[in-house]
Amino acid sequence: MEWWMWVVGGVLLLAAEVLTPGSFFLFFFGVGGILTGLLAKFGVVTEWSLEWIVWSAVSIVTMVMFRPTLVRLAKNIAPANLDTYVGETATAASDIAPGAIGHAELRGVPWTAENVGATSVAKGQRCRVVALEGLKLKLRAE
Repeated sequence: MEWWMWVVGGVLLLAAEVLTPGSFFLFFFGVGGILTGLLAKFGVVTEWSLEWIVWSAVSIVTMVMFRPTLVRLAKNIAPANLDTYVGETATAASDIAPGAIGHAELRGVPWTAENVGATSVAKGQRCRVVALEGLKLKLRAE
């Protein structure tokens, strides 16, 4: 595989991580892809089979070593007054089916949101915040 394909794939995985609710799995596979691409560019890794082995090994080793710390840090960056968000009105930034995860805006800030109600929430619809789980809003349609 060309070195730049690894880098582009890694960047796409990093971008996809932003869209997921803080799981930090795609992040490490993206880092592994970028590192594999750089190693291939500078001739350290020359065979395609070795590239896949390096990508897999780097991704898994870094995930095992650093994911617990990243998850803990992500939970610690939440504002202290999150309990005041319960009961407020948020605006759905995407369509969210019952039980599905999407995006919403609250106080001008984008959030990951889960629809805990029985009805779908349409993009732009007002929702009531019923709970907070980490950095994810739990919403119900108004």
